[in-house]
Amino acid sequence: MKIGFVGFGNMASAMADGWIAAGVAASDMCACAGRYDALVERCEARGMVACHDAAEVVAASDIVVAAVKPYMIEKVFAPLKDALAKKVVLSVAWTWDSAKWEQVLPGVAHISTVPNTPVSVGEGVIACEKASTLNDEQRAVVLDLLGKLGAVVELDTSCCLWAARWVVALRRLSPWQSRPWAMRRSSTVSRVRMLIAL
Repeated sequence: MKIGFVGFGNMASAMADGWIAAGVAASDMCACAGRYDALVERCEARGMVACHDAAEVVAASDIVVAAVKPYMIEKVFAPLKDALAKKVVLSVAWTWDSAKWEQVLPGVAHISTVPNTPVSVGEGVIACEKASTLNDEQRAVVLDLLGKLGAVVELDTSCCLWAARWVVALRRLSPWQSRPWAMRRSSTVSRVRMLIAL
């Protein structure tokens, strides 16, 4: 299974680190980013392959992690629609749900998620939209892959974004970061589920 990152900022790097720590071969991962020289350094440090552009990443990957800024998605991904026909797009782009992706990549397998940075050590919480265009086999593969990074919480589209905001904000609240219970993945998941039930 080859994984490619289109965009390699903090979140994408955290996911790559988490997968490597979980036993995914770094040589099976590649990435592209705006600053190629800096990308080469970051990829080589992990044993990953640095690509010059998104088309190169797509060609080399089975699962393409969309990790560019939301305003860049249409410009970057629309021209790659045909190349993505037999791939899976795993989006970590903020506010981009399945309906938005379908407008840009109709007929392409895609799923929207919002992870938080503790995925780098396998202690993340990944909010995953239930709605997607993945078939059952693709979804099973993606959820298994995400499970290596932490706890996956599947949510309806209507509550996915606000729950995801809460998951991410929880890790950024400095008064909580000093409390051991607040750093436990199980505590975060329980609080997300509690809020969804309200």
